[in-house]
Amino acid sequence: MKFLLLCSLFTTTLLAQTFVSNETKSDFKFQGTVIKEATQKKAVMTIRQSNGKQDLVLAMEVKDFEFKDSYQKEEFNDIYMESHLFPQIRVTGQLSESIDLTADGLYPVTFKGRFTMRKIPVEVEIPMKLEIKDKTMTVSFEKEVDLKAFQISYAGAGSAIGRTATFIFNGKLVRTH
Repeated sequence: MKFLLLCSLFTTTLLAQTFVSNETKSDFKFQGTVIKEATQKKAVMTIRQSNGKQDLVLAMEVKDFEFKDSYQKEEFNDIYMESHLFPQIRVTGQLSESIDLTADGLYPVTFKGRFTMRKIPVEVEIPMKLEIKDKTMTVSFEKEVDLKAFQISYAGAGSAIGRTATFIFNGKLVRTH
């Protein structure tokens, strides 16, 4: 019985298709008066297909976002996002459409899952574009984010950032197996 279970697990692992990011860029565009944009180039994204499901995980450290000046970075990290308490932003879930991750092509897909910021998960549905070419996948999407849903106040530091933000992600992923 253990032998069959090990064989099944080994076969599932062999059949799984996995893409992992090697180059990413994430932007937050704000409607505020002082802080207009934050950029992060260290995000990690994984798309894994196994048993007919395609799971997506995107993780980024809040402290890795870059700004025009150190004041904006400090305001965003320490006061606004409280990165010492809430260090990560995560996007996790599954692609709604099943696509062949071994075939080159351009695939418009819908992601359904959670956008988690300040440890508050918000259910989201995000249209994405996936392009696969020569074992490389390019993923891009935009998502309007209501900052109040993450218990981010518009008062104080929040008034310098705004009530909403547009999260823009572009990443290149490579097939690991």
